[in-house]
Amino acid sequence: MYGYIRPYKPELKIREWETYKGVYCALCETLKSSYGFAARFAVNYDFTFLTMLLAKPGQEIRNTVCRCPADLRKKPHCFVDGVRETAAGLSVIMGYYKLKDSLTDDGFAKKMFVTRPSLTVISGKFRKSRTIHEKFSETAKKRLDELTVLEHNKENSAFRCADKFAEILSAIGEYSDDDYNRRVLAHLLYQIGYMIYLLDACDDIDEDTKRGNYNPLINSAELASIRETLETLARTAAADFELLDPNPFHGILENIFYLGLQNTIDNVLKKVEKTDSTELNRTGNNK
Repeated sequence: MYGYIRPYKPELKIREWETYKGVYCALCETLKSSYGFAARFAVNYDFTFLTMLLAKPGQEIRNTVCRCPADLRKKPHCFVDGVRETAAGLSVIMGYYKLKDSLTDDGFAKKMFVTRPSLTVISGKFRKSRTIHEKFSETAKKRLDELTVLEHNKENSAFRCADKFAEILSAIGEYSDDDYNRRVLAHLLYQIGYMIYLLDACDDIDEDTKRGNYNPLINSAELASIRETLETLARTAAADFELLDPNPFHGILENIFYLGLQNTIDNVLKKVEKTDSTELNRTGNNK
């Protein structure tokens, strides 16, 4: 995962911000206790969001204290709930596949001294998580293999690529124990997955152009309508969210869906929208 799904901090209450940080810390602590210290590097905002989203209505949230390895003076509260183990396991799986994907794009030095060693360290953790989350792991591998084929063949539609990644997140909806919520979550997470892929492609345009890496949005007619597409996905995800019963993190999740997603879109597209307007017009006329 990539860390794009996060709240808009200026509009969060202090209590909500502390709770959000507590969930993040709880996920980090669970990764360490279940998969070892190195697995902590798989923690990110996207799975913090998923931890909160998968919490059940009426679920009791308690907190404990854990020591933060980033600053041993701090003892952050870790909000513990029944889905943090699931979120931790899935984050290990996605972290492993993200590292494998990075092998294609990373430069020689980063590949040899960062990506490959990290992949070696996390491989054992991945195998453990794959045993627990076998169905999700199989779905993720199948869709990522399909995505790899598209990218290898220089697929010129970012939307077609995004669909493959979106189906991976959609599969997380299966972790709901209610048929209705399972369908809603699957549809909601499909929108989120689609957004994450497009946001990442937008975020990487400058670097990929300079390095000659594949990016489906480079010279693509889809770039001209990317803001409209992303905002439509955000609105659809928010509408799905309204169909779910409120859980203990409802206020934070509301902030994410109604403010955080839009803030992320605005921040990521700043670099894209600096592109010469004539280039955008040229790609738009090539539809």
